[in-house]
Amino acid sequence: MRGNSSSSSRGRASRGKGGGNDEVRQAVTDRMVAALEAGVVPWQKPWIPGGRPRSLSTGRHYQGINTWLLAMTSMERGYTSPWWGTFRQIQELGGNVKKGQNQAEGTGSTKITLWRSFVPKDAEPDPITGKVREVVMARMIPVFNAHQCENLPDKYYPQPDAEPQSIAEPQAVLDSYIGSANAAALEHDVLGQAYYNPATDEIHMPPMKGHKSPEHYYSTAFHEVSHSTGHESRLNRPGVAENTAENTFGQHGYGVEELAAQMGASFLLAETGIDTDEVMDNSAAYLGSWIKTIKEDNKIVIAAASQAQAIADHVLEPARQAQREAAREAVSAAEPLARAEPVQAREPEMEAV
Repeated sequence: MRGNSSSSSRGRASRGKGGGNDEVRQAVTDRMVAALEAGVVPWQKPWIPGGRPRSLSTGRHYQGINTWLLAMTSMERGYTSPWWGTFRQIQELGGNVKKGQNQAEGTGSTKITLWRSFVPKDAEPDPITGKVREVVMARMIPVFNAHQCENLPDKYYPQPDAEPQSIAEPQAVLDSYIGSANAAALEHDVLGQAYYNPATDEIHMPPMKGHKSPEHYYSTAFHEVSHSTGHESRLNRPGVAENTAENTFGQHGYGVEELAAQMGASFLLAETGIDTDEVMDNSAAYLGSWIKTIKEDNKIVIAAASQAQAIADHVLEPARQAQREAAREAVSAAEPLARAEPVQAREPEMEAV
């Protein structure tokens, strides 16, 4: 039967080396719960002073949940390098994993998620759309930090006191985003509360002086801005755009949206150089509520982390665009000066007699 063929393809695709989709979600959930039970908010600090986790293979930053998984290991073990790679990638760069870097010593690899989509050989086109549905398969792969390795190039070992480069000051990022063409309105017209109203597409919060500190102001602002990106005219997240029972307090949709906003705000705080240790709630009540929520639904963490990545990219884009334009203008301004510089005439060389 057609239905059995499709479901069997998905079933086979969800299992493989490194675990199936549900096994991967559960492994990530267990990792987050363990941190919360130890009194650590996993999404408190998405990266270390050395910067956001990056791949030794591609040089690009890790995305979504992998950012948090690697950052947690770095904080627990005191790694200052943001660079990570597989055993093979490390060897290709001329390095090797140090002896003793194993789970028995408490310093083994860190497992990250790898998601791939493909079309099963026996998949059949949808009778209505005519399209063949892709299947997504997840597995966990081990990576090592540069500090677990030796013989890698020096650039992968930043100085201990190196400060991460922030994209811009928090107010500049906030102003750039709120001032962009399709952003929610920000009103400083309430006291003692802050919220985003999807119906009017407005953010309401106290002014700067109504917060404990400027850091707390930006933490609140970025949290509510993160919620506002879910509007149907922007990222169109179900937790904001759809008014259904699934998105009410205590339900999966609500949990994903709230955690996505928490993670999104942490991304933005880190990108703008604000120390999240100063503003993150790590009370027993806060930790306990998230332990309960995450334990009950192993899909929440990965879904929220993916959405948080999209939130941060969306909010930061106007500031990044402004930086790119400023760089182009600086280059354009320098070109006429370079052309106008006089060329010193060379004296004719004397012929040998």
